[in-house]
Amino acid sequence: MTISKILRLWSAIALTVTTFHAAAEVVRPTLDALPKAETPELELVLEGIVDLGEWIEVGETAKGLRGIAPITGGEFQGRNGFKATVKPGGADWQLARTDGVWEIFALYSITTDDGVNIVIDNRGVAVNKSDDPKLPADEWYIATNPTFLAPDGKYSWLKQSQFAGTVVAAADESYVIVRVYEILQ
Repeated sequence: MTISKILRLWSAIALTVTTFHAAAEVVRPTLDALPKAETPELELVLEGIVDLGEWIEVGETAKGLRGIAPITGGEFQGRNGFKATVKPGGADWQLARTDGVWEIFALYSITTDDGVNIVIDNRGVAVNKSDDPKLPADEWYIATNPTFLAPDGKYSWLKQSQFAGTVVAAADESYVIVRVYEILQ
């Protein structure tokens, strides 16, 4: 096949593709005419208890009061018989912003019962939605967006979905109950 035949063939293909796309023009809707949105469903996939060490206050920073809650252990269970132990050494790097919202940034690792190490990066907010400044920690609103660093294989599903989380702190703040929900479509 000569170069001129190849060029004519490519021109014909390009013209066909251009004609096809022109015929399938998409019209952008207006905001008041958007298709009905489906509310996503949530499926509980993991729940666990994360043990916390003694609070370490860093102090006031340009962004607010910074403190660290050391993660000392715990365990998780979940979908398809998932079981894991929380490894000591992680922490929740909290920031009390000047608007009263606490930013949550927990970074820690777990080891599954079959020896796989997984890192959990759990970020979110904690808010005292009452007028009581001394509201116990177990009554705060705490919502997170956990992500997972897992090796390919059996636990790849942790890297292939979006998750929402809830956290309930013990009244004495010695542990938290973490629940992780997969957002389904």
